[in-house]
Amino acid sequence: MSTNLLDALISDALAIAGNDDSRMHNGRLWKFAGGRRCPLDWDDCSQAVFRCAKSDDWDYGEPGGPGHAECVATCPHGMHPPEVDEEPEEAAPIHHVATNEAEL
Repeated sequence: MSTNLLDALISDALAIAGNDDSRMHNGRLWKFAGGRRCPLDWDDCSQAVFRCAKSDDWDYGEPGGPGHAECVATCPHGMHPPEVDEEPEEAAPIHHVATNEAEL
């Protein structure tokens, strides 16, 4: 049995038992610890932050971790960033300001 299948089965069993804030990922039990802004910059999404129940390691959504895996599995945008509608504004020209009489 693969680790991913076993992780999924254990996560489902935890959810059925009423422990919805825990996930098995790569053989480790991760507890939900909050959320953070969507790394793809969608305004209507966020990403879960997890903490390992055994080692107290934190996961902030890095690829390979439970937060990223959850986004890949559930992202309503297919893990694609939003399209940019506007052209970026041009920077205003820089004007030199004299700082002494020799520059005047």
